[in-house]
Amino acid sequence: MPKPFIIVSLLIILISACSRPYITSTPPAGSFTSTPTALFNTLNPISTQTPSIVTATAGPSCSAPEPRVEIGQKVTVTVENWDRLKLRTEPVISPDTVLLELEQYSQLEILEGPVCVSSTETGDSYWFWKVKAIAHGKIGWVAEGDYSHYFIENAHG
Repeated sequence: MPKPFIIVSLLIILISACSRPYITSTPPAGSFTSTPTALFNTLNPISTQTPSIVTATAGPSCSAPEPRVEIGQKVTVTVENWDRLKLRTEPVISPDTVLLELEQYSQLEILEGPVCVSSTETGDSYWFWKVKAIAHGKIGWVAEGDYSHYFIENAHG
């Protein structure tokens, strides 16, 4: 066969293979199976900056580190007090969603989640969990961690 025919055939095979839908298997037992949640716009309406879109999804496509906590667990805030963990009104990375800053060793109870939040601005992804702050009963969302460290840990090791 002539080389141009082989090259064209290989290109056709490659293009058809790349255009096929990607099919994933069913998640293993014990993993969550939430569906994608929403798109969040973290832009302050008064700001003149370009909007920062944060996408919340759940499932195997999240690039955040593997979740290590689960619903029903009691967890402890492990970040230092100089860089406090933010309790947020929703799983959105924005100054507008901060309810309060949690001190190191604060105790939380996991209520819902996780939801993967990916920032198009930084490219980082985080697992967010809905929690109840045990000391004062406030409910909100916290990030579990990033690639350098976890922000919350199981209270019982």
